[in-house]
Amino acid sequence: MSKRDDAEHDLMEQVGPILTSLTGSRCISVEAMSNPVTNDLDIDAGIDFYLKFERAPLFTFASRIQWRHYNGHHAPWSNRAAPMTYTIRCLSGRGESWVELEKKRAALTTGGLYPRWTLQAYLERPGGPVENMGWCLTEDLYAHLDLYAQANVEPPKRINPQDNSEFIYVDWRWVPGYRWFRSSDNPALASPRLFK
Repeated sequence: MSKRDDAEHDLMEQVGPILTSLTGSRCISVEAMSNPVTNDLDIDAGIDFYLKFERAPLFTFASRIQWRHYNGHHAPWSNRAAPMTYTIRCLSGRGESWVELEKKRAALTTGGLYPRWTLQAYLERPGGPVENMGWCLTEDLYAHLDLYAQANVEPPKRINPQDNSEFIYVDWRWVPGYRWFRSSDNPALASPRLFK
């Protein structure tokens, strides 16, 4: 399987069940469907999945899945606790800037379609388990990113050595109203903050 296939599988088999057990919803993958509408939702709007409730609005999500150990490679954080950060692609490996950051920023400022929630999950390896994950309102995450520009400060960035794409990373705790889940034997540590 490709990395994208592994991420899709872990979204549906590891991350989705945690969200649905907490919210009483069903997790529907947009990336798994292939038609012009879902392709537009995925590629142009950045919507990877949504939660469907019996009698409530759909909750749309952008997601990123990362693994401690993947295909013989080890994440830079493989010898410590999984990060509590969102990573937002700001430059593709080919140097293109019309990627996640600019697409969502444009949608937010022009009234376009975008995922209401942004989720980042960290897993031990493909197939799980989920170590931790955080999610927040996309508009809150981008409002936080705007603070860097207002202060004329570069946000923290990392370059993916595998493809030279560039990511901004943001600690979950810096974004007001973030929600999280952490796998732990200690129930106090594993108690999630849910949707408001």
